[in-house]
This record gives sequence, structure tokens and C-alpha cells, in this order.
Amino acid sequence: MRRMGQLRRACRGILMADALVGLGIAVVLVLGVGITIAQQSKAERKLAEVRRDMRELETGLLELQAAGKKPAGMDMETLSDSAPAAYVWVRVSKKTESGQVRSVAGLVAVKFVPPGGQGGGAP
Repeated sequence: MRRMGQLRRACRGILMADALVGLGIAVVLVLGVGITIAQQSKAERKLAEVRRDMRELETGLLELQAAGKKPAGMDMETLSDSAPAAYVWVRVSKKTESGQVRSVAGLVAVKFVPPGGQGGGAP
């Protein structure tokens, strides 16, 4: 009888150890999922910021191409790459809130590019 009581105590100890190990594994998994979700959320916000900036730059380039208006809050420079007759390559760039410079390039009619290649506006 005494031997049976010792065996039961030993089983209880093993069962408690198994439960604690299982609980520890669950905590580690929950922390891992939480960290992953936080990183995904941060990456999602960054991607949304990049998309917003690129949309603004594309809109600015479109305004320059269509009406010769320099995009507000953006820099413009002509590029020396070869382009079709009566057109030049122009890079429109903008400094972001985080200090990065984003840019987009496109063809613009020569009549919309002032001498020197900086700025914008119709002649």
C-alpha cells in the first residue's frame, strides 16, 4: 500500500511539470504572435505612407505633364537621358516626414520646362 501512495505522488509531480511546461509553451507562442502582429502593423503603416507619397508624386508629375504647373511642395529637375523630340525626362521629388526622399520620373513637353530645368510653369 505504501508503494502505491509513492507512485501516485510521483505521477502528480510529473503531471504538474507537464502542465507548467505546456503553459510555458503557450505563453511563448502568444508572445510570438503578439510581436508578429505588432511588426505587421508597423510595416502596414509604412507601406501606406509610401503609397500616399507616391500617389502625391504621380499627381504632381501628371499636373506638370498636362498643364505645366510645378507641383506644390515638390522639387523638379531635368534628367540628361535621351528622350523623344520635344520632350525631356523630369524627376519630381519630395522629402518625406521621416527625412527620406522619394521621387518619380516621367516625360514632360519641353514647353513646360523652364530654362535651367528647375521649377515649372507654362511659358
